[in-house]
Amino acid sequence: MIRGPLPFVSAAAILLTLAFAACGGGASNPPAPTPTPAAKQGLIAFARGTQGNQHIFVVNPDGSGLTQLTTGAETDGQPAWSPDGKEIVFYSDRSGGFQLYVMNADGTGAKRLTKDSGSDGFPNWSRDGTQIAFASLRNQVAQIYVMKSDGTGVKRLTNSNDSDFSPHWSKDGTKIAFDRDVGGANFEIFVMNSDGSGLTQITSDPLQEEFPVWSPDGTKIAFFSDRDGQVHIYVMNPDGTAAVRVSRDSASEALPTWSPDGTKIAFVSDRIGPGSVYVMNANGTGTKRITNAAEEDRDPAWSPVISP
Repeated sequence: MIRGPLPFVSAAAILLTLAFAACGGGASNPPAPTPTPAAKQGLIAFARGTQGNQHIFVVNPDGSGLTQLTTGAETDGQPAWSPDGKEIVFYSDRSGGFQLYVMNADGTGAKRLTKDSGSDGFPNWSRDGTQIAFASLRNQVAQIYVMKSDGTGVKRLTNSNDSDFSPHWSKDGTKIAFDRDVGGANFEIFVMNSDGSGLTQITSDPLQEEFPVWSPDGTKIAFFSDRDGQVHIYVMNPDGTAAVRVSRDSASEALPTWSPDGTKIAFVSDRIGPGSVYVMNANGTGTKRITNAAEEDRDPAWSPVISP
């Protein structure tokens, strides 16, 4: 079972529950997209448990080039890349409570962005690089906030008695998808305008629908759900229609992140060990394990590809 260290952890961070019996069903796989060359696939950042702590690593999509970016006695996690691929925002308890930090893509130059009394997490950069959306407990209940990329200009977007997590910006920057605990261990996915207006619920299921991630072209949202009796990854239209299950192993699989060209999805699975990062085609075929450690790996985030 994968658990996030944040005290306001949702099921979006209590990921990969203990395996249930394998469950079939789900829609058939869509056609596989045409991949781009491997050299154009970017890097995958992720968090790994290390001797009682948690640190951020990067790895190539083929599993090569594993590099540790953060060290020390702290817990670092939930990395998210800037659109130019030069920086990574993440949470850390290095100064006490969980706050957001930003560092260079090589792990240097870390600086603190948030300085509030509540825990902050689930950061996600806007596509133009000017803003970061995140979830915060600063007002007792987890809600969605945005701030400028330097940590200034914090604005609260949601104002609910329910807990909100996992914000993710659309390609054009006009929408933010997120998941909400609507009660009774039931999480659903919502979409709102980037200023917090126009709130719309796009999933409705008595179980879990969580961690929405827009595709690079803005035409799909990947998420995970246990609607078939086990945690699996699905892809749907931005309005919540035409949901298709794309991961099909008997293990629990969650935390999707798209490749820069939208042809692949990285995710975390407990099919072998406590949790490893895998990559598959966006239609669920061609799955490959890319991390192989005794420790738990989680929170994968695929970088953009930057032209030289």
